[in-house]
Amino acid sequence: MEEGAWFVGANVFGTTTRVRHDAPYDVPPSKHDQRFYIGELRLSAAYGLSDSLAMEIQVPYRVTKATVKFENLGGAELPPGYESIHHRNETIQGFGDPRVGGRTGRTIAGADASLGLGLTVPFGRIERNPFELGDEGKKHQHIQFGTGTFNPWVDLYARRPLGPVTLGVGGGALLPWQDNQYGYRAGTRLNGGVSVSLPAWRKLESGVRVDIAHEEAERWDGRVQADGNIGRTEVLVAGSLGYPIGGVRVSLDVAVPVWRRVPKGHGDQGQLEYPGVVGVGITRSFGAD
Repeated sequence: MEEGAWFVGANVFGTTTRVRHDAPYDVPPSKHDQRFYIGELRLSAAYGLSDSLAMEIQVPYRVTKATVKFENLGGAELPPGYESIHHRNETIQGFGDPRVGGRTGRTIAGADASLGLGLTVPFGRIERNPFELGDEGKKHQHIQFGTGTFNPWVDLYARRPLGPVTLGVGGGALLPWQDNQYGYRAGTRLNGGVSVSLPAWRKLESGVRVDIAHEEAERWDGRVQADGNIGRTEVLVAGSLGYPIGGVRVSLDVAVPVWRRVPKGHGDQGQLEYPGVVGVGITRSFGAD
């Protein structure tokens, strides 16, 4: 970025997921069939302190609609009045943990490289240990929008034009390092990928990207729960389109998982499967050439 320049953006992401698992501990023993409809609005801004240094912030706002159907172990749906301490039909919304930090950029061997460092700020909604409350027979919530801790993050990206084609490579990490006040620690997240972008038609730009994402298991009081988030590794293939309208750039991104591995040894009761993620973005720069 140039000194004194601003960059602002708004991105909306959405997906739907489904998870089914047995609950032999319920009375009566049952099967839970859940669907989640998940959306996020992520606002971002960056300001150029110099031609090679910028500060930036990202603020997510999330909405999750959950529906659940209860069945007995034979597959018959339970009466409509059946209530569970574990799941319910509900819509939850709120801010996630903002991400703040700084970024520096250099041109190296013809490639534009960018390094970002910073912290997430504990602002999003957190919950008491749902597994402990469940063992006590108390109503609880598994969905939370924050971690309750300051977590370091780092990312590194590089892009190089080769004629009409631009090649990109990059990756990042989110590194939770302590438990919050309820004994929760989010899993470390790592990601990396390669991309190719090129003109498609007139001002329309297109891109193809292959990403690999790894998430370690969450822990409650140092324990990995079999029906919690036990982590995963995924490979996703994504396609994108971008079009400038005046000083605004509009983009569309669709990412589809093509391979997934879930760790063995803890079961997969709580794992969510999703068909893909769709994102729409609007970005604009101010005060720059």
